[in-house]
Amino acid sequence: MKIIFSLITLLLLTSCASMDREKCQAANWEAYGQSDASIHHTNNYNHYTEVCSEFGVTPSREQYAAGFKKGLEELCTFQNGYLIGNDGEKLPKICPKETQEKFVQGYIEGQRNHDYKKQMEKQNELVEKVIDSNNKNKVKACEHSYQCGSNEYCVRGKCQP
Repeated sequence: MKIIFSLITLLLLTSCASMDREKCQAANWEAYGQSDASIHHTNNYNHYTEVCSEFGVTPSREQYAAGFKKGLEELCTFQNGYLIGNDGEKLPKICPKETQEKFVQGYIEGQRNHDYKKQMEKQNELVEKVIDSNNKNKVKACEHSYQCGSNEYCVRGKCQP
């Protein structure tokens, strides 16, 4: 629960596309680095440096790097690779060599499951279309034979051959 709360907090910290003077001055650069790695899958330090330089603020490279490293440790696991693949997202190419293999293995398994689910959804859609098509051609109840198919007759309120 603590991890989920931390991730939500980090997401809120970085959800604003633009930063103003107050955000640049009060920013927790470690939290920004952690969020950029674990949630956004990208290093945005240069962007923050550019934006905050307008206000005379230079982000702490050391704090950002420390947070980014923590974020990569959170992100680059088999389980997270699986979740990202299972969601149909693109493979983030951000993990360090020592964790990349397990992360990619998880991603591949998740992607397989995602593809399987999509394939099953398509098959189910086709089955539903066939069933709908067959049901449109059938009259379940009738009052007259003209409501039935070409070789059927209305007998006791039902179309029968």
